[in-house]
Amino acid sequence: MLPQLAKIKGIHPGVILKRELERNNIKSSVLAMEINEHKQTISAIVNQKRGVNPELSIKLANYFHTEADYFMLLQASYEVNQKLDSISKHTPNLNNIRKVLFWDTTFDKIDWNKNKKAIIKRVLERGNE
Repeated sequence: MLPQLAKIKGIHPGVILKRELERNNIKSSVLAMEINEHKQTISAIVNQKRGVNPELSIKLANYFHTEADYFMLLQASYEVNQKLDSISKHTPNLNNIRKVLFWDTTFDKIDWNKNKKAIIKRVLERGNE
């Protein structure tokens, strides 16, 4: 039995699909044959490399005896969460930082959130007031 949508919002549909396949001891290639879909498509979804489209959502819903939009709603929720995560990543005002401070790296490719402590340290050590 598939979990309620409210409990799993934001999770990639492939995670749920993989869990159900493992719980029911079904191989992804068997599922692909049953719903008349390419096994590479199912494998890509299970490995979270691809999303679910409306047609596939209906096929999966018929196979798992759930609502037709179940997997589509999961996909939409996942995509919204991904977008929110990317929006929430703040970057500093780059006009206030001299690029010469970061001579040893490509300035445009710096991950400001991941390296914020090192960046602050470098600016405080080598930057001007």
